[in-house]
Amino acid sequence: MSRAALLAAILLALPADAEVKVDVRLAWSGSARLGQWTAVRFEIENTGETTELALRIEGREAAATRRLPTPGGSRRVIWLPVKAERRLRCVVVQGGKAVVDTDLSPALIPIYNRAVLVVAEGGLALPEDKGWTSVTVVPGDLPDISDAFDPFDAVVVRFPAPAFSDEQSEALRRWTLAGGRLAVCAGIEAPAVAAGPLGKLLPASVRGVRELKRLTELDEGVPTPEAPFPIADFELRPGAEALPLGAVGGAGKGRCAFFGFDPMLRPVADWGGLTAFWKLHLPVSPRDSLANVPDDGKSGVSEGMSEEEKKRRTEAAAKRALAAYEKNVREAAEGDLRRATDLALAGQHVAVNWFFGLLVAYLAAIGPFDYFVLKRLGRLPLTWATLPVAVVAFSAAAYALSWKERGQEPALVAVGTIDVFADGVRETAVYSAVVPQTGRHAIVLDAPDARLWPAPGEDPDWKKIRESLPEMESGAHPAARNLPAQAWTPYGIVATVDLPAKAFEIRPRPGATSVHAPATLRDCRLHLGARSRGLGDLEPGAVIRADDHGYVAPRTAFEADVVSFLIPRQTGGEGVFAGRAPSDFAPLVTGWLDRSLAGPTLDGRPPVRALFLVRIHLTEEP
Repeated sequence: MSRAALLAAILLALPADAEVKVDVRLAWSGSARLGQWTAVRFEIENTGETTELALRIEGREAAATRRLPTPGGSRRVIWLPVKAERRLRCVVVQGGKAVVDTDLSPALIPIYNRAVLVVAEGGLALPEDKGWTSVTVVPGDLPDISDAFDPFDAVVVRFPAPAFSDEQSEALRRWTLAGGRLAVCAGIEAPAVAAGPLGKLLPASVRGVRELKRLTELDEGVPTPEAPFPIADFELRPGAEALPLGAVGGAGKGRCAFFGFDPMLRPVADWGGLTAFWKLHLPVSPRDSLANVPDDGKSGVSEGMSEEEKKRRTEAAAKRALAAYEKNVREAAEGDLRRATDLALAGQHVAVNWFFGLLVAYLAAIGPFDYFVLKRLGRLPLTWATLPVAVVAFSAAAYALSWKERGQEPALVAVGTIDVFADGVRETAVYSAVVPQTGRHAIVLDAPDARLWPAPGEDPDWKKIRESLPEMESGAHPAARNLPAQAWTPYGIVATVDLPAKAFEIRPRPGATSVHAPATLRDCRLHLGARSRGLGDLEPGAVIRADDHGYVAPRTAFEADVVSFLIPRQTGGEGVFAGRAPSDFAPLVTGWLDRSLAGPTLDGRPPVRALFLVRIHLTEEP
């Protein structure tokens, strides 16, 4: 063998240093709503040796990072949740070198439009006129993060379709339970859908499939053709409402509609009335139309103008409406941070005895004591020296006593809501952190499925702090933030956490329901439609019966402040009934829990105060 051939053989035998290939793109074909959750998809292929990548998303107010060990020969897809902005910079670093550095610019959905996500292999004739935006994706492009569905007022899933992964099904299910609007279309696949992950959300019990000769029930002013057509054979569940060839009902805080036909199968696919049908029967979250926005008096549109001029002025008015909306959102978030700061300081012990004692001693020292003692000694001119000495000495004493009084440990306050469903729990919290020393402090959650982001503030330095705040850490603690906090400056962090159902255990039985909570639920009430009754405090394993009664008001100023903070912020205009009011078929138990289920810690220390409004969504009356 020649030397050249031997060298070539050696080189071929060496492992190839293949470059990692990464494809980065936004969820939902790039569509997003400004300031709401979305997700970025990283598709990673490593044909070389095992390496570690650092994924990073940068934005004005949105950021996320994750360190990702990448085995050789692997191919995987990672979704990172992030708040949508006009520009997101995505960077992938390998060995200190950026292998990807690209900007993503979302196509922003108009704020007054109804946005509908269609999960299907093709379009479903959704409305596309003014006031509607629809996005179509295949199941394989669905993120596995529940909050990523937030841009949409409704999600329509058409079966048959490729199966979701377990993570995708769970994300869509949790989004619905947390207040989303889901519509499921299934004809011959209806029995399989009912037995699948979304089956428990359906407002109907599927018995099988039957055949119709004519679809007269779908007639919305457009005659339907006569042709054999398979539809689901079903019956309504308690509390559900009938729809043409379907049903709609509550699902946690959200709503789920079931349509027992396949909209992509003839003759429905050829029917011209499907768009009008969706407008009437699709469960869409309420949203104002841009046409209903009050005129600010500056558009100047009149009948004598050309259509082009009218369009230009209308678009200018819409931009002003968008700017006003963004300002209102920002001011509301800043107000939330101020309230969270107040809660962090509420109920703290303030020792005023030593302060007033020190003040009396100080006034005595610089007044009569300084005058009469120095006069008796014949050294009255020395007051020019004794007065500054007294000021410095008493200032040092006041600082030392106040420093001791407020302690030297980081303090975390957690307030929020906990929604308990039959097969899952969601916690939404506001954390207010105060640290005694400037530096980096870690906020860590035990729960792996958590989204955290900083609450904006009014501090002049907040912009600089905000840009470096959201650093997601992986490893032993799957949900964490490094907080570059300044001493004694409260900072707010918001979190949504999905937890397994075992955090609570609800056991319905004839005439009663037992509640196994992780701790005492205080000030509980049972809500049945317009009726409610007090249950007092429920210990773990307590049983709710028809003769329970009693109500206990908030016991401290801190608790009263939490109540006044949470009710308008977390629950909207329906009080504790966020999303939908309880009914006889969907009763609600509310109470207060003095702990967070997500287990947040600040530098390893649990919250010094925590109070959560618990809403237990039952499926039948106790």
